[in-house]
Amino acid sequence: MTQGIPSRDILVDKNGQMTTIWLIFFQHLYSVYSDSSQNNADTLAQIKEIANQAIEMARQAKNDNEAQQKEIDALYDQITNASNNFATSQDIQTVNKRVEQTEYDIQQLQLALDKLKKTFEDAQKESKDKFTDLQDQINNLARSSFVEAPFDDKTYGRKNLEWVEIVAVKLSFPFFMSDGTAQNIPLTSDFQLPFFLSDGTQQNIQMVTL
Repeated sequence: MTQGIPSRDILVDKNGQMTTIWLIFFQHLYSVYSDSSQNNADTLAQIKEIANQAIEMARQAKNDNEAQQKEIDALYDQITNASNNFATSQDIQTVNKRVEQTEYDIQQLQLALDKLKKTFEDAQKESKDKFTDLQDQINNLARSSFVEAPFDDKTYGRKNLEWVEIVAVKLSFPFFMSDGTAQNIPLTSDFQLPFFLSDGTQQNIQMVTL
């Protein structure tokens, strides 16, 4: 009979009712008592002993279940109690919000830096354009104020806002008249002595070789 004791099962359910398996056990126990042909002290003692064993086993099983439940409750409290330095779901949500806010702040800062960089580049371009325009104005003014010198392989200089040929050296050819007076003949700008042939054509003589 002791082998049929449901010691690993609860005696009463959450509604306060005896569970089916224990009800069957006690009914079976009662039938043993009712069917006993000898209603004597030994039989009653045997039945009482079986019932006590059943109650004790049920009590031990209940104690084991309660101890396990307490361990589970304690572990749950450690996980969910913020005072024990464990993160709660609210803590995690708060951290996530801070991370999102930080990411947003970084994005805004990057946008501000990009805007500042563009403003600086635009200012540089504007300054460069103004400088170029000013230089162009100066060049235009210079070109309008000064006329370029002629391109004829001669040397010119400015005189009264005009270009004047510059003769670096004035040379002349010594020449004496029949009466002994000197009447030098000036050379041309390219250092040639004017000379005329008998037929009247001019054929200058190069006096200086450059």
